[in-house]
Amino acid sequence: MPLKKFLPLFLSLVFIVIIALTVNTIKKTGYHLTYSVTNSMPRGLYLIIPIKKIARYDIVEFIPPQKTLAFIKEKLWVPQSGSIIKYAFALPNDHVCIRDQVIYINNKKIGPVYKFYAPNKLLPQTKICGKLKENQYLLLSTKSERSFDGRYFGVISEKEIRGKAIPIFTSH
Repeated sequence: MPLKKFLPLFLSLVFIVIIALTVNTIKKTGYHLTYSVTNSMPRGLYLIIPIKKIARYDIVEFIPPQKTLAFIKEKLWVPQSGSIIKYAFALPNDHVCIRDQVIYINNKKIGPVYKFYAPNKLLPQTKICGKLKENQYLLLSTKSERSFDGRYFGVISEKEIRGKAIPIFTSH
């Protein structure tokens, strides 16, 4: 008789363990959810899936280089996980150049490159001018011309890209 009293609790715990194991298994295969809160990309929930080939304008989740990560975490511009989503604007063999505070991809003007994010507050500057190598990508956002993106941290290697981001529920 006393066991009946604990049956709902026991079944609830079993259910929670099954869900935790399922989530863990799914995550190990490369699938997970992320939430974008910045103004540079549509805010909302994204499903991250493993990516085989990155195409132009795919939305990808990545971890920026360590120096950049420290800078943007200090400014509270990213979640603690450090993951960011941006569009893959330039692909291997594309010509990317920052000159005269403007970024160009294949000689097409993409947008401005700013020196400051606030009065007397310098943004990191990167020097890019040349053809991207195999497995190199330039990740940008044009939703906000002041997006902190590849204009400031440079190219990202394919190994730093965690997956393709599929919008599930976003607002512009």
